[in-house]
Amino acid sequence: MNVSLPEPASKGARTLLRAALSALAGLAATMAAPAAAQSYFVPDVAIFEQVVVGEVEVAPVSVFRDTRCADIRFCTREDTLIVGAVVTDYRGQYEIVLELGRPTYVPGGFLLLTGSATRPAYRGAVPLSEYRLDLEFIPLRFD
Repeated sequence: MNVSLPEPASKGARTLLRAALSALAGLAATMAAPAAAQSYFVPDVAIFEQVVVGEVEVAPVSVFRDTRCADIRFCTREDTLIVGAVVTDYRGQYEIVLELGRPTYVPGGFLLLTGSATRPAYRGAVPLSEYRLDLEFIPLRFD
């Protein structure tokens, strides 16, 4: 970068001014570059356990539907896991529904139920105390 500057009182002041302008130009270039969105992942969250995921606190509180197959060889339906959760953020507390693999909008980004460490039951329902869920927060970036 070639900038013509008025003559400062000393050579040291001129060098300092050039360094400051160079640093500002580098900062402006860095700010203009798009930042990669960072996601936040929390594995093995139990039902009723409150965890911080990115910019929100989440507590899964119920399982509405779990149609995941225990034995894939005999399964003809799509895996479905739908969970109710309480989210706490700067606005207060509210309830949301999370569905396996589908992002749900929350202020500041998207919350995603990415999986479950709990194996489906062969017969009957899985007790709530055995559920372990994997949650991810993907922040919105407007850079």
